[in-house]
Amino acid sequence: KTIPAASQDFVIANHVIEHMANPIRALLSWASVLKVRGRMFLAVPDKRYTFDKARPYTELAHVFDDYDDPSPERDFAHFREFALEVSCRTFNARPEEEADNYAQELWDQKYSIHYHVWNDERFRELLDAMGRRFPEWRMRVIVSAPTDGNEFIFVLEKRAG
Repeated sequence: KTIPAASQDFVIANHVIEHMANPIRALLSWASVLKVRGRMFLAVPDKRYTFDKARPYTELAHVFDDYDDPSPERDFAHFREFALEVSCRTFNARPEEEADNYAQELWDQKYSIHYHVWNDERFRELLDAMGRRFPEWRMRVIVSAPTDGNEFIFVLEKRAG
């Protein structure tokens, strides 16, 4: 069942956005169901303090490419990176030469990977860039804070259009 547009007071997404192959599409979708003055609460893993620490930061251009040109090939590339950097190099779960095969296993299982990795600064850049590109993105940051753990928090509020 679809949630009607502009029907919700809040959306909570704790450790969800990193699991989205297309985070811009997810954020736009979540914002679309909020009423004016509705709030979006996002808790996002800070790659510096998680098993993603060896992975390169996700560049803005990459996230916009995922939005503009979604494809199974682009999605699978994330699985390759995850298998190599996290499974093989961080956890030593597999030898590096098995990374491609392991990526395929994870893909076939529809395993929930971290497609993208950020710190609070880089995630804020994504939110700001969305505001410049999408007129319907009427969200403003009202709270941005690291935590004592492995994440950072953003609370966004929907402005009137």
